Amino acid sequence: MLRYLPKNCVQDASVDYTGLMQHALNNEALVTAAPFPVLVSDAGLDLQSNQELIIPHGSLFKSAVMDKGHYEIIRAHDKDNINVYGDLHLLGDRDSHIGSAGEWGHGVSVRGSSNIRFGEVVSDSMWGDSFYVGQTDKNKVCTNIEVEALYAHNSRRQGLSVISVRGLRIKELMIKRIHGTGPAAGIDFEPNNDSGVLQDIHLGNVLTQDCEGYGIMIYLKLLTEAYKERIDITIDNHIDIGSLSGFYKTADQFAEGIIHFKKANYARSQRNGVFFRDTDAEKLKVYYEHLHIDSPFQSGGTDNRYMSPILIQNFTAGMTAPGGLEIKKLTTSGLHPDAQLVKIRSADKVPVKNLRIGHDETDIVKIADVSSLVLMSDKSVSVAPNYAAAGSYDPLVSVFHPATYIPTGHRFAVKSEGATDYAIAYEDYRVETLKTLSTRFQKKIGDTYYMYPVTVRGDFLKYINVVVMPLTEDVPIKYVVTKTGTYSYSIVLETTMNISAMASFLFTVKIEGWRKL
Repeated sequence: MLRYLPKNCVQDASVDYTGLMQHALNNEALVTAAPFPVLVSDAGLDLQSNQELIIPHGSLFKSAVMDKGHYEIIRAHDKDNINVYGDLHLLGDRDSHIGSAGEWGHGVSVRGSSNIRFGEVVSDSMWGDSFYVGQTDKNKVCTNIEVEALYAHNSRRQGLSVISVRGLRIKELMIKRIHGTGPAAGIDFEPNNDSGVLQDIHLGNVLTQDCEGYGIMIYLKLLTEAYKERIDITIDNHIDIGSLSGFYKTADQFAEGIIHFKKANYARSQRNGVFFRDTDAEKLKVYYEHLHIDSPFQSGGTDNRYMSPILIQNFTAGMTAPGGLEIKKLTTSGLHPDAQLVKIRSADKVPVKNLRIGHDETDIVKIADVSSLVLMSDKSVSVAPNYAAAGSYDPLVSVFHPATYIPTGHRFAVKSEGATDYAIAYEDYRVETLKTLSTRFQKKIGDTYYMYPVTVRGDFLKYINVVVMPLTEDVPIKYVVTKTGTYSYSIVLETTMNISAMASFLFTVKIEGWRKL
C-alpha cells in the first residue's frame, strides 16, 4: 500500500488518502497496510475477493470526522476468500461526529461474504457497531467467518452485531462500555428478516462489561411464521459485569433451536442476570451448563421484578407459555433480601413450560402448575408427581435438587403473586413420610387408569409430595390430593397411558408431608 501513497505522505492521519489506498486494494492480491495511522473517509475501504491484507505494527485506520449516519471503515460485501493477518486497529468518530443522524457507522462490516478470516481486531469508538456480520440484497447469508480476537470499546450501538451467518468462529471477545443508542448491547443476534440465518456460531471467551444495554441479546421480532431456519449458537464462557442484564432473549415465537452456554458468570447487573421477555417456552431453548449470578439489581429502586437473578416475563396478551430455560448448575451470591430465585410474569396466566433449574441432575422435583402448590385449599388439586413423561403429562416447571437437600427439607417452591406474577424461591421444610405402601392401578374409567384412594393424616402441612417407585418417566402419572378433614387428605394416582398389560404391576408409593419451618 505504501507505494500507492505519495512519497512524502503524512503519517499522522491528518490527510485523506482513502482513494489511493482503495486503488492498491483494487489492483493487488497481496497488500501490506501502511505502518502508521491513516485517515479513512466516509467512502471506506473495500476488501477484494481472493485477497490477503497484512497489518504491520503501528498501523491504524482512523475514521474522518463524519456527518453521515451510515458508513464502514473496512468492509467485505459480497466477497470471498479474504485473509487479514496481524492486528487490525480501527478508531471511529464517535467522540467527534457531527450531528446525530443514524447509528450505522461501523468499524468492520462483513456482509454476504464467505471464507473471511481476521486475526486480532481492535475496534474503538464507532458511531454504530464495532463489528457487523450480515447480508446484502445479493447474498442473504455470510458463511465461514473467523476472527481470532475482537476487542470493542466505547462504540455507540453494539460491540458485535450478528444478522445472518452460517459458520462464525470468534475465539476471544472483550467488549466494554457500549452506550449511546439502543440496543447498546455487547453482542446482538438480530436477523433483519426471514432470510437471516444464525447457525453454527461458536464464540469463545466472552467478556461484556458496562454495556448500557444487555451483555448478550437475541432479538427476533422481525421474523414471521414463515421462518424455517434453526438457530444454533454456542458460547463457551461468558462473563458480564455491570451491563443491564448478562443475557436477554425476546420475541422468539417463530424460531426454533438452541443457545448453549457452557459457562457463564453475571456480576453486578443493573437489573436481572438473565431476562426473557415475550418468549415461547417450546421454541428457542437456552441451556446453561453452569451459571453464577452475583449481586444483580444494581440500579436499585422499588420495581421488584428486577431483584431476582432470573426474570421470565410474557406480559403481552396472547403470548405463549413462558419458560424455555434449563440451567444444570445455578449458583448465586449477593442477592437482595427480597429477591426470588426466579420471577415469572404472565399476562394471561398461562402455565410455565420447560423450566429446569438446579445443582444436579438427580432428584428432580416437578411441579405441574403454580396453583397446584396450594394443597391446603378446600377443593381437589391436581399436581404432577416426581415421575412424569415429557410429551404426555408434561411437567411445566422442573427444579433440580442435590439428593442431600431432600431429607433436610430444602426445596424450591413456586408462588403465585397476584393475578399475573409467579416466583420461584427457596423454602425450608421438615419432610415427614406419612405413608409407604405397595399398590397397583386397579380400575379404568374411559382412557384413565386409577389407583384406589389412600388416606393420610398430618397436621399443619404445607405441601404433600408423592414419590412413585420403581416406575420411570416412561409411565406418565399425576396425582390428585383432596382435603377430607382438618388434617386428613385423600390421594389418588392416575395415568392416561395404556397399561392394560401392566394392570397387575406392583409399585411402591411414598407419600410425604412438607411442614414449613
